[in-house]
Amino acid sequence: LGMLDYLHRQDPPIIHRDVKPSNLIKQPDGNYSLVDFGGAQVMVPSDVGGSTIIGTTGYMPPEQLTGRACPQSDLYGLGATLVHLVTHISPSDLPTRRLKLDWRDRANLTRPMSDFIDRLIEPVVEDRFGSAREAQQEVEMFLGGSAELIKYSTSASGRSAADVARRKERFFAERRTSSSGGRGSSRAFVVGSALVFAGTLVFAFSQIPLLGLVLAAFGASTLLWVVIRGGLR
Repeated sequence: LGMLDYLHRQDPPIIHRDVKPSNLIKQPDGNYSLVDFGGAQVMVPSDVGGSTIIGTTGYMPPEQLTGRACPQSDLYGLGATLVHLVTHISPSDLPTRRLKLDWRDRANLTRPMSDFIDRLIEPVVEDRFGSAREAQQEVEMFLGGSAELIKYSTSASGRSAADVARRKERFFAERRTSSSGGRGSSRAFVVGSALVFAGTLVFAFSQIPLLGLVLAAFGASTLLWVVIRGGLR
């Protein structure tokens, strides 16, 4: 959600259009990076209709199927990804009810978490969260103050409530004992990710791909420094 919020708050907003499990890469520090910006689109006003249809079946909302992707389209992709993670079934293989994925009876989640995912995958754009930041604030509210705890809730299928509670308690304990150097690592992670992202765009869309490779290399070096230092705290 943090990465989507960053992309959507650009001027003009950047829409990824292909959020799915295979485009989320787990880093050594436990965080996830969003990759494959080949289908990313800069959202600009247009009077000539929709854009080219890019995405993956099961992870695309109705408006994206007509070439009218918007920031909330990425939220739908995230919701479909969460459905896949908690059911172990591709969204394209799940039944639908009134154009909405019918998945709840195939997962064992808390009511708030299930409601959160359902709002992400609403077929109508206006029924979803208004922004990635709004969705992140919702997660922080019902998961005790940290959106990072979503990784525990989305893996809760098949686990006992006590096990999930222990994992949450351990998470907060680790956060409390983190060293004060974490802010520097967090800033470095943001800078490194931004450089990698900018390098990818320059390499893919500009006439000077070498500059893109240089930017991406600097970003990768910064991220490697964060990992060597001990990850984000």
